[in-house]
Amino acid sequence: MKTNRGTVIQVPSATGAGLIFLDGQQISFQIAGIWQSPIAPAINQTVEVSVDDAGDLTRIVVIDAQTLAREKLSQFAGIAGGQSQLAATQGKAAFEILRERMGMPLMIAAAILVLLWFFGTGLNLIFGGVIVKSFSVADTLSFDLNDPTGSFGFWSFLGLLAVLAPWATSWVRARWAPLLFCAPLAIMVLAYARLSWQIYRKVAQSIETAKQFGGSQAAEAAERMAANISSQFAFGFAFWIVFLLSIGFAVIGVMRFKGLPLPSILAKGKSP
Repeated sequence: MKTNRGTVIQVPSATGAGLIFLDGQQISFQIAGIWQSPIAPAINQTVEVSVDDAGDLTRIVVIDAQTLAREKLSQFAGIAGGQSQLAATQGKAAFEILRERMGMPLMIAAAILVLLWFFGTGLNLIFGGVIVKSFSVADTLSFDLNDPTGSFGFWSFLGLLAVLAPWATSWVRARWAPLLFCAPLAIMVLAYARLSWQIYRKVAQSIETAKQFGGSQAAEAAERMAANISSQFAFGFAFWIVFLLSIGFAVIGVMRFKGLPLPSILAKGKSP
């Protein structure tokens, strides 16, 4: 005798037998002597069917919804566990490739760079000697004197690409790939130049307006006020750490590009 799962596809009636789809075949059945569940047959019921050695049905039992739900949950958990294990295996393999090609010291430095880039204080806005607002390094890239919200924008997106560029050196197959280490420093220099230009333009506009409408005395007053604009901004601790790390990455990138020898602790990484 063997037992298997089947599905009711036709309910027995006074004019004919019922049908169960079992192992790719339609098998007829009657309720009397075979149906051993307290509930009546219904279409699409999942049933457990026992068949004797002669191939005749001997017992039909409905599988209750709770049992089916538990089986589905167990099956889902098994699939999820398998996918999680696969993801963990693939993640470990990717980590090993990164460690081999980039080197653990640079991986740690690059991770610190990313964390400080998005979560460290890059710029403080100061009024009356009090910090009224702080911006991350990423938000600092999009800072605008006309709208000092520091929201994520085009420049912040470029910064995101730049801060991830050192990681890409492990996968880019090109001679110039080590120069990607220079990307964080390049975007920081551009951001500083952009902020300096905004301050200079703001100062120049204020002085020019004062000269046109208030004469020389107003112009002198505007110059004194303009001189205070720069003092309203102060770079945060994260900016300086990120700046130093960026300089270090740039030096390493140029040395790797030119094939110059690096300290042993930094020479473990290699190109793909």
